[in-house]
Amino acid sequence: MTDTGFSSFDTTVDKANRLLREIEEANGWPKERRKQSYAALRAVLHGLRDRLSVDGAAHFGAQLPTLIRGVYYDGWRPSETPVKLSGEEFLQRVRDDFPYAVTAAA
Repeated sequence: MTDTGFSSFDTTVDKANRLLREIEEANGWPKERRKQSYAALRAVLHGLRDRLSVDGAAHFGAQLPTLIRGVYYDGWRPSETPVKLSGEEFLQRVRDDFPYAVTAAA
């Protein structure tokens, strides 16, 4: 667990690290690829956020841990949402926003 000296910060950093570890475990990525896990989380969160209505995006964001909520809202332009996308268009946007090459799992 992180020790910042402020329990609320320690808790939110710990929750963010646990979420990133879950992404790494689900994809078979080592901890050394933490930046890649963060990029995956960010791409998906931003894709979801921009696809939801403003009220829906705010409701979803309120459920996230504090640190992850900051990532979620970073760069948000509520006046430009929701973006209408099909399921495949949404997946393509996530792929486009993810700056790493990923091979399919066997």
